[in-house]
Amino acid sequence: QPLTQAAVDAMASVADEIALGIDRSRATEGLRASEASTRALIDNMLTGVITTDEKGKIETINPAAIKMFGWSAEELVGQDLTVLLPASVGRDPRAFLRLGHVKALGRVTEWEARRKNGDVFPMELALSDFRTPDGRKHSAGSVRDISERLEIERVKKEFVSTVSHELRTPLTSIRGSLGLIAGGVAGEIPERARALLDIAYKNTERLSRLVNDILDLEKIESGRMELRLDFLELGQILRAVLESNQTYAEQYSVRLAIDGDTSPAWVWVDRDRVIQVFTNLVSNAVKFSPPGAIVTLTRSRVGERVRVSVVDRGPGIPEEFRPRIFQRFQQADSSDTRQKGGTGLGLAITKSIVERLNGEIGFETHLGTGTTFYVDLPEQPAAMIAPEAASGGPRGRHILVCEDDTDHANLLSVILQRGGCQTEIAQSAAEAKALLSQRHFDAMTLHILLPGQDGISLLSELRADERTKELPIVVVSLGRSGDSPSLAGDAFGIIDWLAKPIDASRLLASVRQAAVGKAGTRPRILHVEDDPDVVAVLATLLNDRAEVFAVGTVREAEKALREGNYDLLVLDIELPDGSGLSLLPLLHSTGRPPVPVVVFSAHELSYGVAQAIEATLVKSETSNEEILHTIESLLNLPQPGAA
Repeated sequence: QPLTQAAVDAMASVADEIALGIDRSRATEGLRASEASTRALIDNMLTGVITTDEKGKIETINPAAIKMFGWSAEELVGQDLTVLLPASVGRDPRAFLRLGHVKALGRVTEWEARRKNGDVFPMELALSDFRTPDGRKHSAGSVRDISERLEIERVKKEFVSTVSHELRTPLTSIRGSLGLIAGGVAGEIPERARALLDIAYKNTERLSRLVNDILDLEKIESGRMELRLDFLELGQILRAVLESNQTYAEQYSVRLAIDGDTSPAWVWVDRDRVIQVFTNLVSNAVKFSPPGAIVTLTRSRVGERVRVSVVDRGPGIPEEFRPRIFQRFQQADSSDTRQKGGTGLGLAITKSIVERLNGEIGFETHLGTGTTFYVDLPEQPAAMIAPEAASGGPRGRHILVCEDDTDHANLLSVILQRGGCQTEIAQSAAEAKALLSQRHFDAMTLHILLPGQDGISLLSELRADERTKELPIVVVSLGRSGDSPSLAGDAFGIIDWLAKPIDASRLLASVRQAAVGKAGTRPRILHVEDDPDVVAVLATLLNDRAEVFAVGTVREAEKALREGNYDLLVLDIELPDGSGLSLLPLLHSTGRPPVPVVVFSAHELSYGVAQAIEATLVKSETSNEEILHTIESLLNLPQPGAA
């Protein structure tokens, strides 16, 4: 009997239901298979994974996380996430979690966590939020124990610190000694011996550059390269670069020259690092230039930036090497027989420094005609420059201006302040004596005609007083410069005699050159250094220009500073019984004027510490001339042969 239409429709409907059921079953099986696959993937991950609900209750935890924290899954699922936090989070771990959620969401962050046995360990966390089909919010955290990584970093840091000290210190002694011998300190050197000496000195310089490049690279990679920024005039920097590289250029029979814009250009840079940048570029240019060529440093302006270009007449850079030129360990000629030395690190380090200074570096090259490397730095408006930076004057000196005329007193004060000095004004001899009895001054300007007591008798009185008998004094008079029959000679220890109207540059020069200690005596330097070779080199450098007292430990230095007076402290940081920096508070607690400090160490100082110190020099990076110049400047010693 044929089926009715109703029966056909009913059977079709049943078939559709069966097909839909089959599809749903397949979908469910597929979902279950997908979930199982995902669960297997998570369970076999080396990284720990923890999921929580919106209230912070642990929902799932994979085996890697179980192993990391020491709990079982049964113990943790359903527990509040705070069970994994250390006690150091405080009384409100829920608040800590809320704050941590905001901080860690969508990024990788570092935290401390707690194992079941109570041990606290460093952990790396990457956190993300997600919602399930029912609309509920959940969080998933990928966690990694970074104890081993941090320990490796600590060991690496200690190793680099040790290498820095153990390589830089002997290199400094070798380099300094060879430089002194080459300079004739040990007497005339036979011609054959001088040739061997030159070889030793050049290779010591080469080894020093290699050590410094490797240590600089490590600082850049670890993010520990700090910059000590200051407003500096670019022309002065370029002149310093030219001067310091002149001897190196002569070895290749190459001349150095400065060309281009000569107007003042101020930049916000770290002096040592920007000199390192231009020194790298100049030394490369010299190395690849033919004998008799000129390497030129030129300066120009590009928009709001000032550009320094280092131009050579070398062979140019091969086209295939140009894309890799700023990469590490790259050489245009990387063969074992290459003629030009170097590590291939200089340009990579240079680029990193320039970018840290908000600058840009690039090059233009033509095969057979030469290469120009250029550095663009943001130029700073002259109005932003501190007066003392612009003047090059005697920074930080405390000067007493003794002048009865208010206008003249203010004028002297302004000149000295723009030279970087601090000033106080006394308008009579009585005021001057009161101020001198209350605090320390580095120098004094004195007008001879004062109310109440003339300047001559005040001078006699000051020289008879133990506290002011060696105070440097600049006389300001209405007469001509040098007109002083009653003050002739050194009886009163006068630094200079200036006539009104005042010559500002001569006044600043007089204050800058104020002698340290009593006229005719040598300044006293305390050298805190445990390496006797470095001590011997510095003592030979200073020779008869200063008395050098050397100690090798923090304890000996503390005793010396308490018992003696010194005009300068030369300080190594790493000493057998502690850090040399621990001596700094003592310099301000003896009741005497603070002693200027030069840190001469294998380690570079952090920015904060360096701000409180007059000068920092790094062993193996500093030449004999730089050490001597720094000490002479701080002690205001006249340069050898200077008038």
